[in-house]
Amino acid sequence: LIRCLNGCIERSDRLPFALTENIRIGLMETLLLYGILFFLLLAILRRNTSCLLGSLLLVLLLCIHRTGLSYHFRSQHKLVLYDIPGKEHIDIFQGQRVWIWGEDAPGSDDPQKQNILAASRRAHGIPEDSGKPPVQITQALYRGPHQTVLHIDRLFQLKPVKKKIPVDLIILGPSQPYPITRIAAVFTAKQYIFAAGTPLWKIRYWKKEADSLHLRHHTISEQGAFEMEL
Repeated sequence: LIRCLNGCIERSDRLPFALTENIRIGLMETLLLYGILFFLLLAILRRNTSCLLGSLLLVLLLCIHRTGLSYHFRSQHKLVLYDIPGKEHIDIFQGQRVWIWGEDAPGSDDPQKQNILAASRRAHGIPEDSGKPPVQITQALYRGPHQTVLHIDRLFQLKPVKKKIPVDLIILGPSQPYPITRIAAVFTAKQYIFAAGTPLWKIRYWKKEADSLHLRHHTISEQGAFEMEL
């Protein structure tokens, strides 16, 4: 049976215009497929109706699982900051569209970065050939359904205010010039994120400031990638 299945895959791959890339299959789907094949084989060998019904039941479960997964991808709204050495890149997944953010986001041909982005986007149900190229976010503030995110980079203009502006998350880009004490005087945030690509000396300075103000913070280069539902 396994030899037959492998032969089908090899012959299918040789068909004109056949594509085997960007095929996403999770552990649950793999187990269901093996279960379907197992019960189907038993039904053929033993001519057992119960095994055939079991196989059909697993097919139904697989269809329900795929439908739920498709709904999840269409309704997702998530922020992802990647741990890519020397580069700041942020993806916002809205349904099956990708919005990109960050100082290194407009364009980089680094293979390591491209591999990380491709793997993450496939995991979020967005194939490379989706026909919908990522859209660059140019504004500093992004409002999701439940969360508000502020990205501060070298172009951001920090102005004093009479009343602090509440946001859920503040992302500090590698080249943003402001000390956290000045930022905290203008914004109240639940958490600060120190983006990848930030020099080590600057991270140490930011962490010291944040700790003195009792502010929660997450350093991408030390603690890894960061995800948040928006």
